[in-house]
Amino acid sequence: MSAARKKGHRPGDSAWMRMVEVCEALDVARSTIDEWRATGRGPRFVRLPNGQLRIRRVALEAWLETLPKVA
Repeated sequence: MSAARKKGHRPGDSAWMRMVEVCEALDVARSTIDEWRATGRGPRFVRLPNGQLRIRRVALEAWLETLPKVA
């Protein structure tokens, strides 16, 4: 059994997501995520040397958990 499995991580937890994948997962436009990032309300992305943005799936899920629950 791998170390990741021993710690209870699911397969794909450390997978990097591209911005387009995040937009699709959240069903929002790129401009919305850009606005959230600019105002400090969005998840933290990593900028690669080529200028592209990425986020780990677990980081996105953790950010989603911080949002208020709507009834």
